[in-house]
Amino acid sequence: MTDKYLRIDIRSKDYGKKRVLSDIQLDIDQGEVIAIMGQSGSGKTTLARCLAGFEECEGEIFLDGRDISKMHPKDRSIGIVPQDGALFPHLNVEQNVGFGIKGKKGRSEKVREYLSLVKLEDVENTATKKVDQISGGQQQRVAVARALAGNPKVIILDESFSALDQWLRISVRRQILESLKSVNCTVIVITHDVNEAFELADRVAVIQDGKLVQFDTSDNLYLCPNSLSVAQLVGIANVVNYDEEIYGTGFKDFSQRSEVSGSAKLLMSRPEDVVSLDADVGTPIRIAATIESIKSSGPTKHIYLTIDKTGEPIISTDEFLATQAVGESVEIGISSEGIIYESLDKIISDYQSHW
Repeated sequence: MTDKYLRIDIRSKDYGKKRVLSDIQLDIDQGEVIAIMGQSGSGKTTLARCLAGFEECEGEIFLDGRDISKMHPKDRSIGIVPQDGALFPHLNVEQNVGFGIKGKKGRSEKVREYLSLVKLEDVENTATKKVDQISGGQQQRVAVARALAGNPKVIILDESFSALDQWLRISVRRQILESLKSVNCTVIVITHDVNEAFELADRVAVIQDGKLVQFDTSDNLYLCPNSLSVAQLVGIANVVNYDEEIYGTGFKDFSQRSEVSGSAKLLMSRPEDVVSLDADVGTPIRIAATIESIKSSGPTKHIYLTIDKTGEPIISTDEFLATQAVGESVEIGISSEGIIYESLDKIISDYQSHW
């Protein structure tokens, strides 16, 4: 028994000799929206299928005080909406949604209630259409309405918006999330999109190589990632070899005690932490750097620099630096939001591929 609404304790999941999940422990409150985020192949969808009962695993899953670990999928009260929606192409919209409603009495009225709940436009007209006659955004709403028709306690959205165009994805996912919150449904969003995870979820679980590496709010994940790999997954991360004489002190130190004396360390900073020292910003160490290029990303400009003393690349979003010319020599500093990690956590910064 557990006092948490949904408690997940998956010790392992194997495909043959390959272990794809291990030591996944998550406690989720009723009505909470969490995101499970990770790169392709990290184990996100396998975890979703284990929760829904489509895959067997070693461990326990408790939902609303019941151990559902060995239950059949239809008895778990967990609905899942896959990427393609998995709608029945030979049925119309009303028949798809009504598929999960028990009994025939009042079925049409209930179907229209669920379609209205997910903000499907022109419900009366849409209900009679085949699913291939409606747009991708409408199909995803229908898939969610069908999942809701089974009165689940938990709904899993497994990459449910990734096939939509970006402009449509943003509006559809917000509308669907509002609908699910209105009925106090607990929601698990499976995604590889950090923007989607941060926008939708109360907390985000990061999965890497089948293991849970951090479960936290989006702010904490961005500002205090517990490893370099998490830091790079959730945003642009400047990574340089840490030299106290060059960069100064006062950073958050997340490095682990190494048994090897004098092991090297890495300093991670976000672009907004790399600031111009044209004005006094209270950063004690001045670092000479050269502007290599300036690239615009909508309202934000990314300034690509090379640190003169080490030749290492670093990115800034400082507004003053954006006004300088390519090739210009400047002085920068790194704010105390930077984090020091143990260099044994080997990783190559994604942004370096842009150079």
